[in-house]
Amino acid sequence: GLPASQQTAFACFSKTMSQDAVAEMTWDLAKLSGSRFASYWGAGTMDSGMVYSPSGLVYANELASLTRRNWKGVAADEENLAADMIQNLRGDGMYIMEMHTAEHSVQDLWRGRYAIPKGPMDGKDLSERLDEHVKTILETHHPTPLPESTLKALKNIAADAERG
Repeated sequence: GLPASQQTAFACFSKTMSQDAVAEMTWDLAKLSGSRFASYWGAGTMDSGMVYSPSGLVYANELASLTRRNWKGVAADEENLAADMIQNLRGDGMYIMEMHTAEHSVQDLWRGRYAIPKGPMDGKDLSERLDEHVKTILETHHPTPLPESTLKALKNIAADAERG
């Protein structure tokens, strides 16, 4: 029954989408990952909110996906805890060599699209990869048109505003 709160997230003081901005935004993730706010605002803003960065917003989305994964948690059931395997290994402690570990270590692995690239980076840094993806989004994205009823309502609002 407590009211939902908001918090700024994934914003930075840097003036450009540089490695400094990436570091600031990533550090912001550490502050946010332990709390669940109803909404975040400011994602993609830079220079204390004076500049907006599409690349910053794309990277903020990357960090938000990691946060969502962390909030999901890890199952602490009999299968995942593998207490019987631990009991059998006793003092050896070579859990990493067990098939159970290999099978379970990848099921909850988060792999980001930009922060941890899946393929060769071609010598590009993170901000360059982000800029390239923003260009692709802008060139290829086609938003779903608004319904006619919504367009009509917006026109009515604009007409009312013009009449004062």
